[in-house]
Amino acid sequence: MPIETDLVLTQQVISRRAAIQASVAGALGIGMNHRTAQPVSAAAYKAFSSPADAANSAHPFDARPQPWQRGKHPALSALTTKQSWCKVVLYSPSVLHHDGRFKMWYVGTSTASRATDFALGYAESQDGIHWKEHPGNPIATAKDIGWGIYFQTPFVLFDENVQLYKMWFSSATKRVPHPRVSSLFVGADRPLGYATSRDGIRWDFHPQPILEPSRSPCVFQLAPNKYRMWMNTDLRRIYEFTSSDGLDWKRARTPAISPSGDSRTCVYPFVLKEAGTYYMWYGCHRPKGVFELFCATSSDGSRWKINHQNAAFPASRQKDRFDGRYTSIPFVLSLPDGYLMYYAARDLNDLYKLPDGSQGRDGSGVYSHIGVASIPKS
Repeated sequence: MPIETDLVLTQQVISRRAAIQASVAGALGIGMNHRTAQPVSAAAYKAFSSPADAANSAHPFDARPQPWQRGKHPALSALTTKQSWCKVVLYSPSVLHHDGRFKMWYVGTSTASRATDFALGYAESQDGIHWKEHPGNPIATAKDIGWGIYFQTPFVLFDENVQLYKMWFSSATKRVPHPRVSSLFVGADRPLGYATSRDGIRWDFHPQPILEPSRSPCVFQLAPNKYRMWMNTDLRRIYEFTSSDGLDWKRARTPAISPSGDSRTCVYPFVLKEAGTYYMWYGCHRPKGVFELFCATSSDGSRWKINHQNAAFPASRQKDRFDGRYTSIPFVLSLPDGYLMYYAARDLNDLYKLPDGSQGRDGSGVYSHIGVASIPKS
């Protein structure tokens, strides 16, 4: 297993989840057209990584598992946040660097682990390590969307040509009873939404969905009028899409990624082009209730080589870690000195505490954490 880093910024004893503590960590950068980073200081990057050699393979992303060095503690966590709106669920990071600040968008709720009222949160960092949640969180709710009932899987980029933040996200237009759990409700559909912002905090939402169905968009803006996106249409199929304006999308005829072997699903894609190769990380449900990240490769971003035998970033399966059960919803960044992966995580606990002091239970665990891992560049 990769060596854990020693970043420890705060420590708290957390009821029913011993040894899951908070430390805020992150360093990132992204341009309009590429997943390459703005310069980050060596000191900031070294806070995450050890001096160990990244990998023996031609590129560390080609190794299985990939040699990610995991932080001991989450970058953000529902268990330690002081904000009341995301005390149960906190996950699905989208990160970038702009105007000299590190920025993260994510979703959360304090209602229940399977709620249908997820809102949008925002955090900033001056150095990529110490994160501060925005005091006005949540920065957007269903009322702001207009047509949607919640936020899921936001993806944000900054368009230098028009000086706008652009966000794609999944939502739903109505609730229906869960097909297997009568006490729960789920979204009846999952259309894709779109919004723009001058500051990344106050958003103007497109008045209607732009595509259906959707789950976890990952968007490249290759030119002012050329977009490329990879996104799920359900829990099993990841497709490639193209657009001239980011609103009207054309889907490829066949899926780019589909399940095989013990991987029952393929969902939450993130694509990075590095050294002439496209890498796509995505999550799969695996036997025994585990969900972990796999990585496919491509020379053109359309035809992919898939390895569903060996996870690229497996769940730790450790009781005292925040990512014991799930490693999910990746966001990978290329920095001058190395790579960072932000990811959503579930620990091995089934119980969670609600704001009123009562206890909830979810047999599959709860998306309560955003983790960070690193690979140094040689």
